[in-house]
Amino acid sequence: MKSVGIVSFGICLLFLAACIKPKEPIVKICPEEPLVITTSDTLVLENCSENSSSQRWDLPSGAFSTQNMIAVASGLPTTYKLKLSVSNNEYANEFTKTRTVKIISDNFTTSEITLNPPSNTQNITACTIVNDLDAADPDGGYSTAGPPDGYILKETLPNGCFVYKPDPQNLPSGTAVTYHYFCISNEHCDTTKIIIKNP
Repeated sequence: MKSVGIVSFGICLLFLAACIKPKEPIVKICPEEPLVITTSDTLVLENCSENSSSQRWDLPSGAFSTQNMIAVASGLPTTYKLKLSVSNNEYANEFTKTRTVKIISDNFTTSEITLNPPSNTQNITACTIVNDLDAADPDGGYSTAGPPDGYILKETLPNGCFVYKPDPQNLPSGTAVTYHYFCISNEHCDTTKIIIKNP
């Protein structure tokens, strides 16, 4: 009688084991930091997901990789977006996580623009030069240190250009200077020096 009970118990265990599904994958990309690297850095990202047996990285170029680790690097400033999809024997690649890495220059420079207006009563349009950061970065923003001496800020254009009009109470004369910035998170900034040589 005992042997029958043991056999029945063993069959039940086998039946239960067959019915237990693998756990759902939990998608993780390691390390979580940094989110910003420079053009001289290489960041290795690893699939450290739980309950997964396979992975697929979708890369910005449209290519993909099924390796466990990938390297992120660029010689030019850019915003690098990728997606990790994981699965196991029971769950397909519907478990995903995205990661954005901003790549900035490792050597910030100050650009310089010299304007020579034909008269000191003419409006001036001065644009920001972005060469050490990614101008398409959605977290980036343009700003000015203020209008140059003798000018008033008339208009801010969305492409990083600023329109200055002469101040009728104090017309510009000689050389006037201001600075334009394109910054990400108010921490990493491209700087443009604007020099206006009035007649």
